[in-house]
Amino acid sequence: MLKKISINFFLVFFSLLFVEFFFSIFFLLRPNPTISIIFKPFVSYDEVKMLSRIEKFDYEKNKYKPGKYKTEKIEYQINQDGFRGPELTKEQKESCIGITYGGSTTIGLESKYKDTYPKILEDELNFHGKNCRVLNAGVSSKSLKYIFSRSLNELSTYKPKFITIYNNRNSAMYDATTSELKTDIVNTKLNLSLFKIRFYLENNIMTYKFLKKIFLRMTEADFGTPHPTDPTRSINMKYFEEEYLNLLEQINSFSKINNTRLILIKQIYYINPPIQKKLEQNTLEENLLKLKNYHNFDIEKNTTKKLSELEKFNNYFMLTNTILNQQLDKIKDKHKDILVVDILDEFYTYDSKTMTYDGYHLKKEGNKKIARGILEVLKNEVLKNIN
Repeated sequence: MLKKISINFFLVFFSLLFVEFFFSIFFLLRPNPTISIIFKPFVSYDEVKMLSRIEKFDYEKNKYKPGKYKTEKIEYQINQDGFRGPELTKEQKESCIGITYGGSTTIGLESKYKDTYPKILEDELNFHGKNCRVLNAGVSSKSLKYIFSRSLNELSTYKPKFITIYNNRNSAMYDATTSELKTDIVNTKLNLSLFKIRFYLENNIMTYKFLKKIFLRMTEADFGTPHPTDPTRSINMKYFEEEYLNLLEQINSFSKINNTRLILIKQIYYINPPIQKKLEQNTLEENLLKLKNYHNFDIEKNTTKKLSELEKFNNYFMLTNTILNQQLDKIKDKHKDILVVDILDEFYTYDSKTMTYDGYHLKKEGNKKIARGILEVLKNEVLKNIN
């Protein structure tokens, strides 16, 4: 009897192992690979080609691998803690820390380290007599869900006085086509544990990851609005209506547990500033209604029209950029402890080429604007509590 059970157990085990091995190869060969737990003893990170550079992402630590990197224009360093910049001293880890979360605009791979907004902010704080180290936690192409999962560990580890989040373009591109998150992950220990388990499975067990992708594809039909870059897919309108807001509320809840102040930054994205300014005058509900029809609607003339792929792309990001920025106003009204940096009007007094490289990646002047916007809200609310 025991022999029979043992044989059946090994048959099932090796069958599952074979299936996992197959999907491990599948995800390993994708343009942006994910490393299965099978291969992680041999490969703990992956080299990802990003335009003119190669990034080494450590899947075990969920951040960049420490080391020196190079783009066409600059060299930059990722320290042992996974942040851009020099190493953290023991004294810095035990004193004032701020963490800036975001995507490629935050890490600033077009800029020298001293010209990124986290470093400019750090220098401004020191100038005002506040000895704070500001950690640059930007990672290219990462969205709010990634920031949420990463902050769960880093807020507990570094106990920062404040964190900033500058991220809505990546969220509109990536999060809006994935499954929703519960609204009470942080406040319920069971939900938090389940989230961490699901996050672990998706990043380690490729059979689970594949089945989840299949499930999402099957349920995408319910979303109803086409994806901006892939016509075979659709976007989840609920993400823009409530899930983005819910996710920010959970980050805020976890921040308060760790005595950390949350600062949200409205993201600048130059596409067609006159139209974008008009969209900002609409209510959130009006813009959400326009988003449902962004693919066949001329926003400027307010008429139905057959659009080119570029026009659809621009419509999508003009609307989603405005909607997610408006959600920051909504969460600020609901939670008075959340600080919001709104300097869009200041940006729009300058043209795109002065402030950005391509409409959203910031030049030195754009980084200065963001840093000083953060400094202003810190002056009023947070700095008085920092030695």
